[in-house]
Amino acid sequence: MRAGVSGPGLLVVDGNADLDPGGRPGLAGHAHAEFGIPVIGVAKSRFRTATHAVPVVRGSSARPLFVTVAGMPAADAADLVRRMAGRYRLPDALRPADTLARVGLPAATTTDRQPD
Repeated sequence: MRAGVSGPGLLVVDGNADLDPGGRPGLAGHAHAEFGIPVIGVAKSRFRTATHAVPVVRGSSARPLFVTVAGMPAADAADLVRRMAGRYRLPDALRPADTLARVGLPAATTTDRQPD
């Protein structure tokens, strides 16, 4: 976090923190580098090279989520994801992000645009 600026102490992202055991950053890893706070990446499928991702089973689902992290221990991140609110596989806090990623944002209208 930048000096003199307060903000969140943890970010949870619908995506990967890193894409392989060597630390190649994913979306959450880039957020960690930018904001300097711990970032947990939660993915619905294991990225092919993310062999280090921690599988987390939630609710009654047999399919795990895959947790990667930047800035904190992976076991702690997996435990936090396991305990996040929601009865289903995907935590409630990530559902809107997942939906937007699937259907996309609504097209901008002329009233949404900033003046040139």
